[in-house]
Amino acid sequence: MNESRNPNIFINETLSANVLPILQACYATTAFLAVTSNALICFLLGRRKKIMRQSSNKFIFGLSVSGLIEACILFLMPSFIIPIADYILPKGLAGDIFCRLISSEYLLHVPCYLSVQMIASMGIERWYAVVKPTKYKRVFSRRNTSTLLFTLVALSFAWPVDYILRDSHISNQSKLYSPCQIIARPIDFMLFFILETFRLYLPLMITIFCYVDISRRTGKTNSLSSLKVRGPGADWIMIRRNIKAVIRRKLTYMAFISFIVFVVCWLPRLVYQVLIIFKLVSLSDYYIMKRVVLLPIVFNAFLNPVIYASTNDTIRKQLGLKTSLRYPRVRQPTHLPIIGSGIFGLGNRRGSMAPLFSPQSLGRFSISRRKRRIDIMEALDSETSTVTAPKSNDEGTTLTRIIEVTPN
Repeated sequence: MNESRNPNIFINETLSANVLPILQACYATTAFLAVTSNALICFLLGRRKKIMRQSSNKFIFGLSVSGLIEACILFLMPSFIIPIADYILPKGLAGDIFCRLISSEYLLHVPCYLSVQMIASMGIERWYAVVKPTKYKRVFSRRNTSTLLFTLVALSFAWPVDYILRDSHISNQSKLYSPCQIIARPIDFMLFFILETFRLYLPLMITIFCYVDISRRTGKTNSLSSLKVRGPGADWIMIRRNIKAVIRRKLTYMAFISFIVFVVCWLPRLVYQVLIIFKLVSLSDYYIMKRVVLLPIVFNAFLNPVIYASTNDTIRKQLGLKTSLRYPRVRQPTHLPIIGSGIFGLGNRRGSMAPLFSPQSLGRFSISRRKRRIDIMEALDSETSTVTAPKSNDEGTTLTRIIEVTPN
């Protein structure tokens, strides 16, 4: 079937004239909400360098940026938000570039496929955090995470390359859509399916494997917080581990919910592709149906910030909302172990017991809308650190270290 012989073969003018104004209103509303919500998330995360040091927050920031760009590009697409009658169309060489980059939806699919890669990377990051906690900080260090993000951004421009390699020409046959007519060749379909396997289906399979394995492993065994710690300060160390276990669990829930919403929003497009392959739908409604199945993908760009604000305590704290993370009451030990002499320059070489604070100073751990600071040992701040309580009960130097607790 050659589209160049009949440019209107994929266009049902009657159906498009009735449905297209409704779709344009839906796209305009969704794009406005996506721009507002993603810009807010980018502002909240980007203004604090301490928050951006964490790998999970970097992926959230990357998803928000891709959603923001995706929503902004919609305002450049002809007949998505701006009717084609009010659209200023370039001519000549600029018109050819316009057809290949904008009208072909190449620029729109760049942030879409970037979001797919970000979701898959977040699933792998959560898998390492839960299943391989001892290797997590080495694999997802600041440098490795930044390198991964730059690589994903570079690949996102290459994944939809099949959209700009198709032949196109200017035709004024349709008064509802862009005058650019894309001529699909057999080799273009082959290239599309090959690229679609690596840019969509393979990341989906990897992400599904990560969350299935996380569910299987966490169902059989407990987290690191279940390990028994003996010696002075054991109760305090255990509650510290429990805090970190709760944080890891909440971040995993957030990433899993984002993945489920992502699958639900992309499912109509996947189903429609299968129906086209097996010729189960009419191609006369292709243009209008392509807009219909693309709308949930754009709506996903708005849903992601809503998920972050609902499940991520760091973002909720930045928004001034009440966080859901609560810590139980614990009895504070009068002494905590300090291993070696290099911790803050305190303690003797054999390892000493440093008296902490009065039991009344600990109280109930909680994070509310106001910034609260608690006295905490920085030596216990690492999820993978091992603290061994010495047998001796020598006197040591009083240790006072105040840091701000960030719930991820």
